[in-house]
Amino acid sequence: MRIGFSEYWGVAKKKNMALLSAATMVSRFGDQFTLLALLELIEKLNPGSFGIFGNSALFNTTPPILFGIIAGVLIDRWSKKTTVLVADAARALLVLAIPILVALTGSIWSCFGIIFLISTFTLLFNAARMTIIPMVVDKDKLLQGNSISTAMLRVGMIAGAVAGWFVIKYHGWELAIYIDAATYGLSFLLILFMSLGEKKRESTTQVIDQAKDKFKKTLSDTWQGIKTMSSNRMMVFVVISLFVMFSISAVAYSVIIPVIQQTLNMGTEGVVEMGAIAAIGMLLGSVLVGLVGKGIDRRYFIVGGYLLIGISFGVGVLFINIWVMRALMMVAGLVFGVIGVAHDTILHNKVPADIRGRVFSNKELINSVPFLIIAFVGGHLADILSYQAVLLGTGGIISAFSLVWLGFLIREKSRDNKP
Repeated sequence: MRIGFSEYWGVAKKKNMALLSAATMVSRFGDQFTLLALLELIEKLNPGSFGIFGNSALFNTTPPILFGIIAGVLIDRWSKKTTVLVADAARALLVLAIPILVALTGSIWSCFGIIFLISTFTLLFNAARMTIIPMVVDKDKLLQGNSISTAMLRVGMIAGAVAGWFVIKYHGWELAIYIDAATYGLSFLLILFMSLGEKKRESTTQVIDQAKDKFKKTLSDTWQGIKTMSSNRMMVFVVISLFVMFSISAVAYSVIIPVIQQTLNMGTEGVVEMGAIAAIGMLLGSVLVGLVGKGIDRRYFIVGGYLLIGISFGVGVLFINIWVMRALMMVAGLVFGVIGVAHDTILHNKVPADIRGRVFSNKELINSVPFLIIAFVGGHLADILSYQAVLLGTGGIISAFSLVWLGFLIREKSRDNKP
């Protein structure tokens, strides 16, 4: 096992990689301000409800399901840089509408339409950003590139959570919204200074006209992205893993957050603390896999991590208190940090450059389907049954699934090692 600090730093300091990573960090920093502002609004306007978190997830995750496939086709034809710039500008304007709507209606429901639109542009931003990484990093350095990008994203999460809590606690949720808009503007400027050397792309009007005239070709391109996601065992592995990962995230959003906020009586401040702990874990996990993960079969990291999370759900229910929750957040963060980098590196290595937009937008679709269904159902089940029943059931399913999955991997390795 070799720790490649110089190799890691060599990738990080390249101009385009540094600008992209900084833009990713700044954008995610601002996202935390709006997320915490919405949590504060939910606590004030809909106290004691698990279901409202599921309803929020419905509007936040529907856009990737509706638009994920076609967005990927368009991103592959558009300039990646322009796509990211437009997404940043649109999100900056949209978040500014949230305080206005709340002032006019006094309801969190009035914000859900804006959340839907922000999620749509975030889909474009994330898919285009991921297709840029292989354009600015050599293929044999993709693991380090993904590690750096993910690590900077986690830094933004941690710093944004802490700063967002401070702003909301002492200056109100409205200021947090305005700061988020400003961070989108800063991300826009950082991307503007990147030099990608992209080939001339069709204008948006040309792409729309071509989509109308060649609808069958668009469907064919879309189907190619789907086939690529299921083209071999490694890609199928990633698809299944993504499904599991965002099922866990959905339970965390619709059940664990309100448990921290309301059941443990920690409020939004407690959500910030636990989120920061998890983000620190994700930062450490993403850096660790970039330093020492080269040459190791990443599937074992992924499956072992899921087993650990499944067990953690049960421990959290049986020994629920603040200190146990803190420890579990750190463990979950470490696991998710490692798994996220492993996913992106596998996809970058397996997917041809000309269809990466399709594949990464399809990834957003795969992420969103389980998140939407499980967050919505999980939140309402917690209201009907109990949060303990939901967490125990989820942990049991994940643990059993991981053990079966691990058995398959061990058997496959044993078969491959036979002379």
